[in-house]
Amino acid sequence: MRFGQAYLALEKGELSPVYTLLGQDGALVDAWIERVYQKLTEKNQVMRLDIQFDEQGIDEILMAVDSPSLFGDRTLAVIRHFTGMQSGGKSKWDFTELETYLESPSHHAHLILCVDADKLDERRKLSKLLKRYPMIQCYTEKSSERIELARILDERARQLDHQVAQDLAERVESVGQFIRELDKIFTFSHHHPITMEILAELAVPRLEDNLFAFVSAVWSGHLSKAWAIRQELAQRGIDEFSLLGMLARQIRLMWYAKVVGTSKKAATELGVHPFALSKAGEEAVYWDRKKLESCLVSIADAEYFVKSGRWEAEGALLWVVSSLTVSVGQIKQPYNRAQ
Repeated sequence: MRFGQAYLALEKGELSPVYTLLGQDGALVDAWIERVYQKLTEKNQVMRLDIQFDEQGIDEILMAVDSPSLFGDRTLAVIRHFTGMQSGGKSKWDFTELETYLESPSHHAHLILCVDADKLDERRKLSKLLKRYPMIQCYTEKSSERIELARILDERARQLDHQVAQDLAERVESVGQFIRELDKIFTFSHHHPITMEILAELAVPRLEDNLFAFVSAVWSGHLSKAWAIRQELAQRGIDEFSLLGMLARQIRLMWYAKVVGTSKKAATELGVHPFALSKAGEEAVYWDRKKLESCLVSIADAEYFVKSGRWEAEGALLWVVSSLTVSVGQIKQPYNRAQ
């Protein structure tokens, strides 16, 4: 069930004894838990328990939901990082007793399972039992979803005009990031109306802009700038292998531009945008074919060393970036002197 639909329905309907929250958008997860807690406290004294599943396990869950609370009428047990249920995952836990509980849950307890994945392993009996109860999608795939949910959860999001909201939603990957950006923007704008100009100045750059800036910094020989952008990308979930892949792609494009040219026909045959091939062709002016091939071999070696356990991925990326920036400096220097 989509979060927005479920959240609005929660205002009117009865509470379920069990909820499964799928996804890692912290703003949505926390909002759901808080709303359930508020609903419970409207008519009851509630004892809330937050349990870290990977540390405390099944027994702690069962103790929380099976034992009537001495401090309230109801118990709300929130199970964080409920691992072992992700699709394709392996579990060291025996869920038999939890499965028995789900067949007939307690009337005095409410259980919220927070799963750090977008779906469960359908082969497990526990997954089939959990489907009897609401399963809430705590993640978003489209910018329009992020706008809709941010407006449900945060008054400030409802103040944004459509263009500003759309632009901000495209810069982030979650509702939590959307709301954190609102915190920053409203603070530094002194709570003035948010315009596109303010957004461009204060909001996090678009992910694709940052990725392009990283590659551009490497090819311009600016190691410190490239690594600063790398740190920003790491905070947004872009791993080292993705960046190595981007560098390899750029070198391949430069090689193709060197060999087959930068015509629209060549771009179509390669399945890339003509502008991307044209830009690669501009950079390829400074490189000879053998040097480009040598760089590709270096990236392939780095990937092998990481996969074989010899290098850490971050160290491999730093080595590749450092090597490339040195090569850029050596190659472009004669051209700079000639100019």
